[in-house]
Amino acid sequence: MTAIMSLIAIQFTKTARHQVEIAKDFNDRIKAELLLKTARSRIVFEFFRNDSSQLSDAVINGVKWNLRGIPFDLSQNVSVSITSTTALLSVITAPKMYLHKLLLTLNVDETTTLEVIDAINDWIDVDDITSIYGAEKNYYQGLSIEPRNGPLQHISELNSIRGITPELYSSLKGLLTIYTSGSINPSLAKPELVNTIFEPYIAQQILQAQKEQNFSEDTWQGIVGSKQYEFVDLHPRSTFMVSISAKYNDVIITSNFDLKVESQKSKDPIVILANY
Repeated sequence: MTAIMSLIAIQFTKTARHQVEIAKDFNDRIKAELLLKTARSRIVFEFFRNDSSQLSDAVINGVKWNLRGIPFDLSQNVSVSITSTTALLSVITAPKMYLHKLLLTLNVDETTTLEVIDAINDWIDVDDITSIYGAEKNYYQGLSIEPRNGPLQHISELNSIRGITPELYSSLKGLLTIYTSGSINPSLAKPELVNTIFEPYIAQQILQAQKEQNFSEDTWQGIVGSKQYEFVDLHPRSTFMVSISAKYNDVIITSNFDLKVESQKSKDPIVILANY
């Protein structure tokens, strides 16, 4: 009986410890979620309160922000990255010559480059007319895929488009955006895009100014002088992709969302475009 009672007591002890661990993990998760939700509310508030140009490389409550996708600590145990769509190439509105140059820079041959560009155009346009190097329904039928004939819903859709291999997609996904953008911002643009779009001596100066985080209109004019570039503007515009990571003890949770900033006088000054 003594042995049996001892075994039962040991089992109760193990069960109690397990229940305590579960309760602790649950408590830690609740606190991590609270950190994440607080960070999300703070980010949305700052975009509501400030013009996006005021948030680029700005110090807010002792925290140095950036809009080029470089992670920064918003608070203790909370890391954030915010990427302006002007730091990326829009598959919808960016000049095709930029995408052409980018693909060649990524060591894609000329024929495949033309196929990819036309195939992307055929994927998002509303008709079933095949471009010279593109692909429409007749190409995808054997793959049990149909072109969307509309804007991409997620960047991962590129995986389904003719000519885009998994390796190429891996290189492109961090440089392209599915959102429309009226410009690319050299102060925020990814280094790969800076080196693609601009001449080497200008690209080097742009990247150095990005590192020094003192990029202004005067900086830009000092770099390019009177030279004009199509589809280039220093304003971050209004659409941003946000990633938040919150940690409490051993619990780490993440949240990703895309937001669009409208006028403060509009019915919905901040529109959440996607949560994922």
